[in-house]
Amino acid sequence: MVKHRFIVYRAEDLKLGFIGRSCSFEHRARSERSPEAIRAYIKLAVDLRKNGMKHPLITYKGSVLVGMRRYEIMKGCLAEFNCVEILESVEDWLMPDIKRLSKFKDLLYGAGTVQAFTG
Repeated sequence: MVKHRFIVYRAEDLKLGFIGRSCSFEHRARSERSPEAIRAYIKLAVDLRKNGMKHPLITYKGSVLVGMRRYEIMKGCLAEFNCVEILESVEDWLMPDIKRLSKFKDLLYGAGTVQAFTG
């Protein structure tokens, strides 16, 4: 399990991506994305505007690790974002830690995390 806490960040306090000593969570500008990635982005934007955000962003020290495109799309619409803040030192994470984060994300998003923020 990944050590974490639930937190609400103001939109202007979040940053996209994170580069540590051993790993990075990089954000690519739209101009650098493939046509397939742009189509997926547009599809996501339509869904988010229609249904809203169902899951929190996953952050580390205010940097978005998971959910960068959701943040990018919704930052003009939302003043605050529900987040799950990683409490471990991500700077030195290696591939097993990234896989652990992926499993944690799958568990978190499958568990109806909206309830953690609403009651």
